[in-house]
This record gives sequence, C-alpha cells and structure tokens, in this order.
Amino acid sequence: MEKYKNVLAWAVVVGLGALFAWGWIDLTSVNDQWAGYYVWFTQDKPAVMRVLVPLLARGLMLTGIPAGPAMALVVFSCAVAAYWAIKLFFSEYGLERWAVVCWGMIFVLLLNKRNPFDWMTVFIFSLAYYLLRRYDPRYFLLFTIAALHRETVVLLVLLYMIYLWESANTKGYWLAVLFQVSTILFIRSMIEVILDPGGHQLYVLYYDVPGAYLRSPAAWISALLLAGLFYLVWKYWYIIPKFTQAAFMLVPIQIALHLLNGYPGEVRVMAESFPIMFIVAYTVLYAERIEIKLIRGTTKTNRNAVG
Repeated sequence: MEKYKNVLAWAVVVGLGALFAWGWIDLTSVNDQWAGYYVWFTQDKPAVMRVLVPLLARGLMLTGIPAGPAMALVVFSCAVAAYWAIKLFFSEYGLERWAVVCWGMIFVLLLNKRNPFDWMTVFIFSLAYYLLRRYDPRYFLLFTIAALHRETVVLLVLLYMIYLWESANTKGYWLAVLFQVSTILFIRSMIEVILDPGGHQLYVLYYDVPGAYLRSPAAWISALLLAGLFYLVWKYWYIIPKFTQAAFMLVPIQIALHLLNGYPGEVRVMAESFPIMFIVAYTVLYAERIEIKLIRGTTKTNRNAVG
C-alpha cells in the first residue's frame, strides 16, 4: 500500500508541476517574449541578477529549443526536484509522508504572480536545510550554486550562524561564515562584471503593503491564523527541534521585509520558509491535539510531534 501511495504522490507532483510549467510555453509569440525577458536578462533589478534559472534555460536553448519551452522545462524540473528535496528534509523528522501535502500547499501559494525562480528557491533551500542539519560539507557546494540564484541566500548565512552558535568560539565557525559571505560578494560582483545583465533598479517601497492588508478581510483572517500559529509556537517552543527553531527565527525577518519592501499579496517571496513553517505548524498542532486528549482523559502519554 505504501508503494502505491508513493507512486500516486509522484504522479501528482509530476502532473501539477507540468501544469505549472506549461504557462511558460508561449504558444502565441514566435519571439518567446515572456520567457525572453528572463533568458536575455532584460528584467528589472534585482530579478535580473537571479541568473541560475535563466542560465539553465539558455543552456537548453543551445540544443535548438526555443526560450519558452526551455524555461518551462527548467521550471518543471525544479518543481519535481523541490518535492524530492522536501521529502528528503522531512525524512529527518519522520514526516516524509507529509511531503506531498507540503508541496501541494506550496504549489497553491506560488500560483499567485507566478515566477520562474520560485521552485528553484524551494528546491535549494529544502536541500540546504537537509545538508546543514546533517553537518554535510556538501552544503557549502550547494551554497555556492545558490549564490547564483537569489539574494535571499543570505538567509542561509544567518541560519548557519544561529544554528551553530554554540560553536562561535571556534575558528572553523568563523571561517565557514567568512566563506559564505565572501562567496555571496564574489559571485554577485561577477554577475555584474561578466554577465552585465543590465536592467534598472526597481524600488517598491512606494507600495503600502500593510495598508493593503488592513483593507482586506482575507488578510485579517490570515493574520489571525498566523497569530494563532505564533502563539502555539511560543507555547510549545520546547518541543520544536533545534534546527527547526533556528530556521523559524528567519520567518519574522521575511515577514518584515515583505511588509516594508514588497507587493501586497505576493506571499511567494517567502518560499524559502514554507517547508519550515509546515514542520513547525505540524509539530505544535500535534502537540496541541495531544494536550487536548490529556485534558479529556483519552490518553495517558504525551509524545513529541516529530522528535
């Protein structure tokens, strides 16, 4: 039965991933203008500096594939790889069977203002979480690649510093931090110098993001649900695994950045934290359910949600 469930989960991921990517195949324009904005680096900054996905698409274009289908293939591959990485990361907590649920929720959240970078973000960060939690040195190789993708790679530096803070008195700790910071500065500088992607800096500070949310009933409901989650996180902080605690500390930073410098409703910009938020939510909701059962006298054991 478990084998069939696994096959069904992969079928769902492949099907929905293909559906998500299909929109990048521009069937009405021979110039592939939509995908062309990305592969030819004509987007505004900072988007134009996110070169990993466009470079992969341009690599496929060397085989004669047009820009639209090339971009679609990269986006599809990233969506499928993201599920694999989430499942791998969730296996650390015994939650691999929930990976497809998490992936499906991320799929829905990414539908609004679809962006070709988002599935790559989910894939890179989920795999980075797995490697960093296991102290796997391949994390630093992945980090180097991630520096080509998106400026939010700096969140991984913060996560490294928070999670391994107990080692802050060692030389290796600070050398690792220096390596990551230097890698970001070097690669982002080389993108400017070698690729010269162009584009002008896009500032979105003039959007009143908090005001837009205050005027939206749906946003109020979401805010109440989020407040409830944060309350349960505070209440059950002691049962949340150490690594997940460290990663969850980045969520308020992303929320603040979104409110100060983002677009209303564009929650996809927090794609880095979606897998972490799922694990935290599962942990505290499971703990709350156990506590309710204890109060009702239906069980005599109290267990951690994910160990």
